[in-house]
Amino acid sequence: MSVSNDILNMNTKIIITLCLSLASILGTAQAQTKTQISNIDSTNTISLTQGVIKGLMPGDDAPDFHLTAIDGREISLSDCFGSYVLIYHWGLCAGSLIIDSEVIELYNKYKDNLTVIGITDSIEMIKEHYDEIIRTMNQILEKYADRQIVPKINIKIAGTDIDTKLTLENMLAHPWFDTEKTGNNKKIETDFAFEGWPYFVFISPEGKIIARDFQEAFYVAKNTMDSEFGK
Repeated sequence: MSVSNDILNMNTKIIITLCLSLASILGTAQAQTKTQISNIDSTNTISLTQGVIKGLMPGDDAPDFHLTAIDGREISLSDCFGSYVLIYHWGLCAGSLIIDSEVIELYNKYKDNLTVIGITDSIEMIKEHYDEIIRTMNQILEKYADRQIVPKINIKIAGTDIDTKLTLENMLAHPWFDTEKTGNNKKIETDFAFEGWPYFVFISPEGKIIARDFQEAFYVAKNTMDSEFGK
């Protein structure tokens, strides 16, 4: 087999793998976002497919929660009294990959006045995807290590993977309280009616809901923190 055919076959396999992975991620996100708010009535009741949940509008008391982190720490809403709270429901989806760095930046800037609580399905799933990218990149490097010219298309694919790799590395090392939706932790998803990824709930230091939405709620949190504590 010629070098050019060898390169083409390898690139085709990589592109197919990346496309299938992206389709799977987008399919998951689309399926989750179908769980939509069906009705909001005059009694401030939100009707969802999983039941009727009250009191999730701005100004309402946020539902209490008690969570156990991946590292074993525990936290409840009462522990956060006096601090703004940003609940961040994230996962392996395009939206989370895009906004994650902004959430990290906001936390690092205002961590003295902002408690971030991350909620995700499976850290192991994130790690497996990260490991797969590492394996793919290592295979490319090994394949062409003894050749003077690395195919341009491989540089492009590797570059895309490098961006994703760095994002996943940051996800695996979030500086805040991160927890998985297992055991008693699952209750928070129903209590706050998460509609997909990434989903945010922004809570005041007094325990009142300020915003609850997709990226829009994150930017409410960002604007609030910048307004009150920005320099």
